[in-house]
Amino acid sequence: MGTIHRAGEAAVDRQRREGATHLPGACARLRAGVALAAALATTLTAGSAGAEERAPTSETSIGIFYQPDAPALTDLWRPGEPGEPLALRGRVLDVEGVPIADAQVEMWHADGAGQVHADRYRTRIKTGPDGSFGVRTAYPGHIPGAPGVWGARHIHIVVTHPGHQRLISLILFKGDEMLPGDQPADLAIFAEQGRVDGESMRFARVEIVLERE
Repeated sequence: MGTIHRAGEAAVDRQRREGATHLPGACARLRAGVALAAALATTLTAGSAGAEERAPTSETSIGIFYQPDAPALTDLWRPGEPGEPLALRGRVLDVEGVPIADAQVEMWHADGAGQVHADRYRTRIKTGPDGSFGVRTAYPGHIPGAPGVWGARHIHIVVTHPGHQRLISLILFKGDEMLPGDQPADLAIFAEQGRVDGESMRFARVEIVLERE
């Protein structure tokens, strides 16, 4: 058990001051997924994820919809699909706060209407030299009829790297009325809502901490 560390409300305040949630014309310039996510969500800096000891991220079950060998995509969102896009930035660290480069991050989740698809909203990407990754995807909807946490908004993750323990976990969202109270509090992050070119969009970031083998 442990912690997904998040920038929290202070980081959101910084985004507001820096104009990260209202950038007229940004979509026209930055349609590539990770480039868009990087531009619209403030980059995680060494100062916010410095070499400080951290508890490992909480583990959960893998669920029933995992599929190996997902495509390596950084832009999963398609205009016209239900819900709103989510620009998600993340960073993978070890328990000493050192960024982990070349970690594999697998993600999958429901679309904005809470529907799970065999061939959509799944990706498998690598972290950069500073341990960072970024995707543009859908802000996941509530899954109708699913029990407990599986009905809440959530993103499944599996993170692997040689020399570290495999992590199976979830990204949950603060303020979700469907989120059960018995879930580890460290798994919930804040998704700021903003607008880009008149389009509603969410912005979030997360830190994932791996234990060493």
